[in-house]
Amino acid sequence: MARTVFRNANVIGYTGRQDLEIVDGVLVRIAPTLPGTEGTDLKGRVVSPRFVDSHMHLDKAMVPCDEDPCGLLEAIRRSMTYFDAIPADRLVENITQRSDRLIQMALRAGTGTIKTNLTIGGALGWASMESLCLLRERYRRTMRLLSAVPCEVGEEEEFDRRVKAGQIDFIAGYPSLARDFRRELDRIFALALKYDLPIDLHVDESDQPNIDCFLYLLEKTIQTGLSGRVTCGHLTALSAPGLSEDEVKRAIELAVRAEVSVTTLTSCNLYLMSDARRDPTCVKRLMEAGVPVSIASDNARDPLRPYGNADLLQEALLTAQVHKLAGENQLTQVFRMITENPAANCLISDYGLREGCRADFVLLDAQSPAQAILRGGGVLLRYADGSLLETEQPF
Repeated sequence: MARTVFRNANVIGYTGRQDLEIVDGVLVRIAPTLPGTEGTDLKGRVVSPRFVDSHMHLDKAMVPCDEDPCGLLEAIRRSMTYFDAIPADRLVENITQRSDRLIQMALRAGTGTIKTNLTIGGALGWASMESLCLLRERYRRTMRLLSAVPCEVGEEEEFDRRVKAGQIDFIAGYPSLARDFRRELDRIFALALKYDLPIDLHVDESDQPNIDCFLYLLEKTIQTGLSGRVTCGHLTALSAPGLSEDEVKRAIELAVRAEVSVTTLTSCNLYLMSDARRDPTCVKRLMEAGVPVSIASDNARDPLRPYGNADLLQEALLTAQVHKLAGENQLTQVFRMITENPAANCLISDYGLREGCRADFVLLDAQSPAQAILRGGGVLLRYADGSLLETEQPF
């Protein structure tokens, strides 16, 4: 019987210092004081459930990028040009190798779940999904990999087959880029109802003060009874200059009613937005209104963002700086944006630390969530599915 005891920990979700006992990979006891004297004194350091990165693009990770920055549509074009040059029989191998590098980085940084958007159709076909299936098997004990997949026109039959095979976790989409966003949202919501799948969409990722797509999405969410099952990524138009205060207020109030989640992709939008205006979505106002906000990595080291370490503590620190979130209370809320909030939008029912669960947590070199964000990094130990995790060196 393998037994490990940690003492004097600041365990997320508990008040006061706690001791933890792990037996054969199971967290059997969490209590202020366990009997005996054996165990490692953690000296008040934070023990947290592993982080959740709820918006990534693994299939584009590490795609070579030019030095010359560009906007969203041009960056997408450059990514697809890269795939056009790869022989069809090498696509899955190519995607898997690049994705694997980013997953390793995420593991080392303390992440335990990744929700990845997949590009389907065109030169890629379903290679991204085939790659994800391989990676799911490879990381079945160490990383939960969730898929957000669009049902592209012409791919409906294959989409149906993949849903029935249990390969698709969320319906993805880009309604703001469609010629008719209302028609596209109607189609997406109909698919969600047909397949009983939650929705995760890129919404109003622009500099323009127009949130008509977001407003229609909110109304549609309420109308279809899908409250609590819809996540909106980016939403940069909500903070665009020129948008009236009445529109912002109405949108946020409706978002609360619709129980949607919002994911800010702070670092990516700082790079992709125009030089004249680089604000991500209005995180602080959404947070204060009670809309659950998550922070995610989005793209990493590709034409859409040539930076990124798949490190959510780094993303949290940047988001706090950009939105001027400071002090213990606000930074603790930011910490929730990489833990419980994205776990909720990923619909993870067993998230958190409690007696009887498999040991799945990180030990941080910090005395509080706020300090963990301010210091950045500092992941000392990682447990995944009951095992102490070893990962490769940083890239």
